[in-house]
Amino acid sequence: MSKNIIQSIVLILAILIVLAFLGVIYGMYLKISTSDINSSNSSLYFSTLLIDKEKIKNIEVIDNKNILILIEGNNKMRGLIYNISDNKVIREIVR
Repeated sequence: MSKNIIQSIVLILAILIVLAFLGVIYGMYLKISTSDINSSNSSLYFSTLLIDKEKIKNIEVIDNKNILILIEGNNKMRGLIYNISDNKVIREIVR
């Protein structure tokens, strides 16, 4: 092979390496910047208003619209039935 062909191949590979590096940096930037935007604009925040020393023990799916959240603390257990489509607690069950 001639010297010019080898130099051309090295130059093309160097350009491809630089482009790949810039692509990785740009992809990392998109990943970091969009995750903050998506979480701050989300309207799916849920607060159980937990009292001190209460913790969520289990979350179970009841059907397509409702979930059951079991909360344990202060020697008692309570359950909240939460409607996903309305974003509110439908019923509280205390045991």
